[in-house]
Amino acid sequence: MGLRRLTSKMKKRLFGSELPGFKDFHHFFRAKRGLEIGGPSQIFRKNDFLPVYSLAREIDGCNFSTDTVWEGTIVEGHTYHYQQGKEKGYQFISEGNNLEKIHDHSYDFLLSSHSLEHFANPLKAVKEWIRVLK
Repeated sequence: MGLRRLTSKMKKRLFGSELPGFKDFHHFFRAKRGLEIGGPSQIFRKNDFLPVYSLAREIDGCNFSTDTVWEGTIVEGHTYHYQQGKEKGYQFISEGNNLEKIHDHSYDFLLSSHSLEHFANPLKAVKEWIRVLK
């Protein structure tokens, strides 16, 4: 059993399928448009710890390369497949701290799981993330 699967099983055994109290935050995501940096991420999937994907109207993605260890080969365009049954979002190929392809105030929320610590200049990344948020 892989470490990711084991961790997921441990979280579910301790907390159930959703983080306790997360329901209080559903309104931040329900029927809204989001951008995910470095995803898709297991933790945001339906029946996982923070099931944002099932709440959102649509989610676009941003990955740093057309070839990643996690996703394999990816293509820019309407190819961002984050959850079964949802329409694909737009996949941006760009560093997550350089979102120049995205207009100011374009998204209701932004998701990032284990990506901020990989930027040489995390403050620049956060500044860009704030810029694209409504």
